[in-house]
Amino acid sequence: MKVLVLGCGAQGSVIATHLVKSPHVNELRLADVSVRKAKSLANRLQSDKVTAYKVNATNFKRLLKVAKKVDVVVNAASYSWSIIENSMEAALTSGACYVDLAGVEQLMFNSKWEDAGLTAIIGMGEDPGITNLLAAKAADEMDDVDEIRMRDWGSVNSKEMVSSWSPVAAWADFAEEPIIYDHGFFKRVPPFSGEEVYKFPPPIGPQTVTWHAHEEVVSLPQYIKAVKYVDFKLGIPDLTVVRYIINLGLLSDRYVSIKGRRISPRKVFTSLLPRTLSMDEVEEKIKEGSLIDEQECITVEVKGEKEGQKVEYNAYVLMNLQEANTIMPGATALSYLVGTPAAVATEMLLKGEIKTRGVVAPEGLNRKERNAILKGITERGVKIREKTRTLYSFRVQSLEDIFAEVK
Repeated sequence: MKVLVLGCGAQGSVIATHLVKSPHVNELRLADVSVRKAKSLANRLQSDKVTAYKVNATNFKRLLKVAKKVDVVVNAASYSWSIIENSMEAALTSGACYVDLAGVEQLMFNSKWEDAGLTAIIGMGEDPGITNLLAAKAADEMDDVDEIRMRDWGSVNSKEMVSSWSPVAAWADFAEEPIIYDHGFFKRVPPFSGEEVYKFPPPIGPQTVTWHAHEEVVSLPQYIKAVKYVDFKLGIPDLTVVRYIINLGLLSDRYVSIKGRRISPRKVFTSLLPRTLSMDEVEEKIKEGSLIDEQECITVEVKGEKEGQKVEYNAYVLMNLQEANTIMPGATALSYLVGTPAAVATEMLLKGEIKTRGVVAPEGLNRKERNAILKGITERGVKIREKTRTLYSFRVQSLEDIFAEVK
């Protein structure tokens, strides 16, 4: 089977590292706007399955040529609507399934993919991705779902500035007005509003989080119909600095005139941001002591009712830099948590284990498919800790029960 991985950055490298080991992949095409990055990753993988290509994903004809006769297209390129649209169309034209890491607008193409009998799984990363799967898992066990609340914490301890995610996409999210879902309505709220101190698991502990623009808030109510409230909040160590930069207008798309020249503040600002590190660079900076540590944590809280009793479900995933590098040298905690679910879903598509057709967010897959993805990521070292509490009892719920459904 043939796979095209579009984008050879931090997340694409993790995806490719997983897939090159799969017995179900006999050809792995790596494509990037920078042929140097694609060739560097190919050299690192050291496999005759791998071929590197220079592809600007905004060039549809070139992209379609490289996607010819592949079975799955994985879009791990920098997020932009033109790249997503071209990638999905190239996959559809080639008769291939599709996986990406972000976005929700892709759902508008559902009927085209259903008619073609193909599957496109969108937002199949960490969050969106793992968060969607855990929220849906909780909903499966409830008669009614009242609230879904997701929290994300990320921190990097480094002697120099580094970006663990696409800096352009990350800062664009900060500048966007977040959405919350409240009793049947999607509501825009101001950036950095909804501030609360949230208690993350040790060693992170209590941290300030605020509402943040994220896909799950839009997609979950479409699949979990009875849910009344959904929100997503993010926390980072430099939240005050980020808020100050946004308030100064440095992420504004509006041009300003400086000494007779029109300049975009956002373009100037993002051009100065540090780029994401390659896997080779991550290993090098860890070795030299420049990149010291990283913490990445997502939590999912779901409240509802089961058999007339109030039920609370809590789950979290926590990984640090050392853990990620022990599992996959060169990966960061963030890149591993984002790339691994996409790789698992891709391999399942190759094996014919995903029967759902059309364009779906992760929670739109059927229960067996969702549980199989959760099983796959835990088998690759991602630890999911869960607990369910009812009004009269408290129990720790193991994943073994849901894994039994997959067998």
